[in-house]
Formats: sequence, C-alpha cells, structure tokens
Amino acid sequence: MPPNSRFPELLTNREGQTCILRPIAPAPIHHTPHPKTIQQQLESHINDRDEDYSSALGFTRASGGRSALPSLYNSEDVICLQVELAHQMENGQALQDQCLQMEETAKQTDMLNKSLIHEVQQCHGQIQSLSLQVRRLASLNGNQSDEIAALRSQIMNEAWREYRNTETFQRRQLSFSAYRLKLTEVEKLRKKVKEQDNQLFKASAHLEELSREQKSLKCQNRQAMEQIESLQWHEKILLDHIKLLEGGGAVSQPQPEQDVCDVGKLVSDLQSGTVLDQTDSRDRGFGFSSIAIEANSAITLQDQGDA
Repeated sequence: MPPNSRFPELLTNREGQTCILRPIAPAPIHHTPHPKTIQQQLESHINDRDEDYSSALGFTRASGGRSALPSLYNSEDVICLQVELAHQMENGQALQDQCLQMEETAKQTDMLNKSLIHEVQQCHGQIQSLSLQVRRLASLNGNQSDEIAALRSQIMNEAWREYRNTETFQRRQLSFSAYRLKLTEVEKLRKKVKEQDNQLFKASAHLEELSREQKSLKCQNRQAMEQIESLQWHEKILLDHIKLLEGGGAVSQPQPEQDVCDVGKLVSDLQSGTVLDQTDSRDRGFGFSSIAIEANSAITLQDQGDA
C-alpha cells in the first residue's frame, strides 16, 4: 500500500480473518514564511529572552524601555543563520514525522508480508492438494485409458466377428443366388432339351415319313425298272415284228414309227425320275400281250406287300 494513500486496504491475518487498514495520514505540507515575519518572530523571541537574561543578571529597563544589555542580534548574518536554523528545525521535524510514517508503513508492510506469506502457504497447500488430485486423476485416467483400450479391442473383435458373419452370410447369399441361377439355367436347359426332344421326335417322324417315301420311291423305281425291262422286251419284239413286216412288205410304215417314238419318250421319262402310271394305255398302244400285264401286276402286289 502506498504511504500517502487515503483508501483502506483489506488484509488477511494468520487466522484467515480480514481486517481493514486505516489510511495513513498524508505528510504535512511545509510553507516557507516571509522573511519579515520570520524576523519579527525572532525579534520578539530574542527580546523575550533578553528580558529574561537581564532580569536574571540584575539589569533593569530604563523607563519601561528595552534593557540596557547591548543586543548582538541585529546583524543580517545572524538573521540569515536564524532563518536557516528555523528551516532546518522545520525540516528535521518533517523528517521525523516522515520517519514515523515510514515506521508505520513498515509495520503495515510487515503485517501485509506476513499475511501474504500466510496466503502463499495456503496457496502452496492448495497446490499440493491439487497436485495430489491431479495425480489421482492421472491414475484414474490411466486406468480409464486401459479400460478404453480393452473396450476398443473388444469392439474391434466384435466388429470383426460381425464382419465375418456378414461375409459368411453374403457368401451364403451369393451361393444361394448362384444356386438359384443354376436352377433357372437348368430349367432353361430342360426346356431346351424338351424342345430338342420334340424337334427330334418331329425329325424322327419326318425321317419315318421320308423313309416311307424312300421305300415308296424305291418301289416305284423298281416298278419303273421292271417297266423299262418289259418295255425293252416289248421293243425287241416290236423290232422283230417290224423286221418281219419289212420283209413281207404288206404292212404300212407309219404305225411302227409312231410306236418307236412312244417308246423313246417313255424311256426318257423313266430316266428323268417320273413314274409312269399309264401302263394300260401303253400296253394298248404297243399291243402288249396278256402275259406281260399279269407279270407286272404280280410284281406291284409283291412290292406293296413288302412296304
């Protein structure tokens, strides 16, 4: 607290109680008086002292005037010295007052220092207690960190298990979806196989029909070959008959030429693959005998029985 402060301050003693310090009185302000007033004061003081000395020595005043003792205090040097002495006395008194004030401020500062030391000791104790609490909290934090690490490891293990479970579930789901896809593919293949079976059945039926047609064509070809052979035989007969007729000279020529043309046309039709069903008309045109007709009919009946 500054020495010239007029405001009180709060202090705490060793018992922890607060007390209000009284404000320190300000230092007195010294006014230097006028030299004339100082001189008058000194003259009055010297006169009083001279009277005391003269009365003590036995000198009397003449008609109530000043004493007969010669005054040595009228010189200017003495007056200046007296003024300086008065100033020094006043300054000494002021210094004494300041020393007293400084002693009071020193006492107050001692009290303040003691209170501050007490507060520092209290703060040191609080700091020690706080350090103990911090250590306890650090130990608790270490334990909690260990627990947190254990919980983290447990959570990681659980997450890994869940991930494995989800992975196995996904694998199972994928395998099930693949199995379903395979089933659908198998069903499609079955449908295709059924369609192919149907197509094969149709193809087999068609082949049977073709085989039947082939057999009928073979029969027809056989009949045609037999007809060709019979026609060749009839042609030979006709050629022999023509030779006989030419040798006799009584028969006209146009009839055999027409028959030869008909025979050539019939041979060309048989070579091209056409079936000749006009055997009766040809037999009538060529004048086939009844024995050839019966042989052809017997061959056709036998082929039909084989078919």
